[in-house]
Amino acid sequence: MQHDRAVSGRQLVALAFASAALLLATPVSSPAQQGAPMTPPPASHIDPAAERIRDEQRREMQLRGLGTTAARTDERSVKAAVEQLNEDFKRIQVIRNEFAHALKVEGVLDYKRISGQAAEVKKRALRMQTYLALRGKDEEKERAGQTEYDDAEMQDALVRLCKRIDSFVANPKFTSPDVVDVDGTARASRDLRQIIALSGAVRASAERLGQKNK
Repeated sequence: MQHDRAVSGRQLVALAFASAALLLATPVSSPAQQGAPMTPPPASHIDPAAERIRDEQRREMQLRGLGTTAARTDERSVKAAVEQLNEDFKRIQVIRNEFAHALKVEGVLDYKRISGQAAEVKKRALRMQTYLALRGKDEEKERAGQTEYDDAEMQDALVRLCKRIDSFVANPKFTSPDVVDVDGTARASRDLRQIIALSGAVRASAERLGQKNK
């Protein structure tokens, strides 16, 4: 197994923020630009043409205000998604290192803890799959997801899960976003599907083994 390591999620954040660039560039009109409400002249002195122009200006200002509100809402949503994506990206690496430590140092596997960690990996991988639009084709129903592991097989399953996480976070799509890699997206999609399948199988097997060994 590779030496424990953690890849920074800053490049991933930069990629996600690129999609928000247009939203962040949306101008926000100030109260001064919007203007103060105008006091209408007496009814006997109202010019119909001038009043029609003022009505159009008021409607335009209202629409502009609604657009600004929508832009601000979109900006907040994008920032929240980016923060969540960055957290998920970092957290699966932390759990990967915890798996590696359990295998290399602890020796005896704590199935209750492994079940919870694997469930968290699957949840975060599913969310990243959605945020990054990396669902791809489900060609083989991910055979790993249909597998149950016994005590002897669990270590190998954890090693494969760690390696798959390593492959995902080391993808040039995240580590070198300026480098053109036509296979990067396909590989990231495949890695995430296998992470989801493996973590699901590990969680279910660890839960079963934990009950068995009580």
